[in-house]
Amino acid sequence: MKEVQFYPTKHTIGIKSDNGLEVLIHIGIDTVELNGKYFESNIKQGMHVKAGEELVSFDIDKIKEAGYDPTVMMIVINTPEYKAILPKNTVKLSMVIWQ
Repeated sequence: MKEVQFYPTKHTIGIKSDNGLEVLIHIGIDTVELNGKYFESNIKQGMHVKAGEELVSFDIDKIKEAGYDPTVMMIVINTPEYKAILPKNTVKLSMVIWQ
């Protein structure tokens, strides 16, 4: 289970796992300027979630039409505490990406 925090504009999600891993998921570049438009939170602030649970929905086509790059970035905030961050290729659903 993981605890989730949303930025008010819903384009950024902070996740802290039960084992202490801290991850920031940032959807799009400069999408903070959309002020939440085209984003929908699927869970509540501070909830504990399980793997595979949908956290946020967003309309990628509308984001592109508004002139924003929809690149999604996942940043491990406490990287020095982990011996490896994997993989170097495309991430698939349920794939282990850190240990």
